[in-house]
Amino acid sequence: MLQDVSRAVVLDGRPLSIVASLGIVSVPDHGTNPDELLQKAERALRAAQQMHSGSAIFSPTRDRDGTRLLSIPELREGIEHAEFVFDYQPIVHLQSERVIGVEALARWNHPRRGRLLPSEFIELAENTWLIEPLTMLLIDRAIAEWTKTERGVAWAPVAVNLSSKSLRDQNLPDLIGDLLRLHGAPATALTLEVVDDALVLDTPRAEASLTRLHRMGIGLAVDDFNAEYSPANYLRRLPIDRLKVGRALVAALPEQETGMRSVIDLAHSRGMVVVAEGIESAERRDHVHALGCDAAQGNFIAPPASATETRRWVMRKNAARIDGSSA
Repeated sequence: MLQDVSRAVVLDGRPLSIVASLGIVSVPDHGTNPDELLQKAERALRAAQQMHSGSAIFSPTRDRDGTRLLSIPELREGIEHAEFVFDYQPIVHLQSERVIGVEALARWNHPRRGRLLPSEFIELAENTWLIEPLTMLLIDRAIAEWTKTERGVAWAPVAVNLSSKSLRDQNLPDLIGDLLRLHGAPATALTLEVVDDALVLDTPRAEASLTRLHRMGIGLAVDDFNAEYSPANYLRRLPIDRLKVGRALVAALPEQETGMRSVIDLAHSRGMVVVAEGIESAERRDHVHALGCDAAQGNFIAPPASATETRRWVMRKNAARIDGSSA
C-alpha cells in the first residue's frame, strides 16, 4: 500500500509525491471491539509518523498505562450526557485595563475520573468523528452560559477554541449561526480561536470557513501563535482580528524580545489586536506591554473560574476602573 501511494503522479505537468503512514492492529491480538481497535490503530499511526518508519504495529509498551486511557465509548457517552463545562479566563487591555473578552476553557466532569483538562481528551476527539459533536456542544454551552445579559450588562465576547478539523466542515458557519439565533445572541458576542498550524496546513478550506464566519460578525483569533511558521503567507489573506502570542514565546523573554517585536509589528500592520498569553507576574505583564502587546491573559491577570465567579471579577474590575477614572 505504501509503495502504491508513494509513486509520483503528474498534475498539470508537475510531479507530486505523497508520503503516507500506516498504523496497524490485528484481531484478536489487540482486541475485538471496533472502537478499541480504531483507537489503537490511530496510536500506532502516530508512532509511525513520529519515527518516520512508514508503518508501525500497535504495541502496549509504546503507550501510556492502558488503565488510564480514555476510550471512544467514554467520550461518546460524555458528549451525549453533556458532561463538559467551562472555566473562563478574562483577557484585559493593558492600557485601559478594560476586559475585552474571556476565553472559555473546556473541562470534562468525568463521572469516574474526575475533572479532566483538554490535554486529556481533545486528541482522542480530533482523531475520531466525535470532534464535530463535541465542538458544537462546547460552542452551544459557551453562547448559552456567557452571552446572556444580567441587569443590562453586555458581557465581553467569549472565545471558544475551534478544532482544525472543524474548519473543514463547510456547514460550520450555518450551524454556529443557528446556535446564535437560538440563544438570541449577536454574532459579535462570539470569538473563535484557531491554532496557527491548522491555517498553514489547510489554508484554502480554512479561508473559506473563516471568511464566512467573519462576514457574519464573529471575531476570529489565532491561538498560541508559533513564530517558527511564516505567518505572512496566510495572515495576509485571512480576516483575523486577534493574534495571541503563545506562552512559550512569552516565557522566553527577554531572550526572545526581537522575535516578539517582529510578531507584534506584523500583527499591528494587519490591524490585529495582540494578546500575550501565560502572564504569571507583574514584571511579565509590564514587559509585554512595553514591547507593544495590546492585551494580556494569564493567572496573574485572573485565573480560570466559573462563569459566575468570572462575571463577579469583571464587575469588580469595571467598578475599579470607574472609581479610578473618577478620582
